[in-house]
Amino acid sequence: MQRFGTVVRSSPERRAQLRRQVELAARVRIADYPWILCTVRNISPMGALIEFEAPTILPRQFRLQIPADLFEAECDLRHQSGSRAGVFFTSNRMAAMARYS
Repeated sequence: MQRFGTVVRSSPERRAQLRRQVELAARVRIADYPWILCTVRNISPMGALIEFEAPTILPRQFRLQIPADLFEAECDLRHQSGSRAGVFFTSNRMAAMARYS
């Protein structure tokens, strides 16, 4: 499996860091609830696009974990549509920079 592929660009690009296409098994932790499985579809040192099997309503803040990369971060929800959500990392940015830049 290729972990980093094509750089994703939207038009016009507003992000400071470009996101890379990935397919990483992940999970979301919302306070007082069990982990919710998801897939990271693209990622940068600042955030990610995650996708769930079914539409999922997320709170404004939650924890994202990518077990295979030993990465975990607190996130702010930036946008959500159906089963996809864009998130901004609010913790562990140095670890994200080392892994995903």
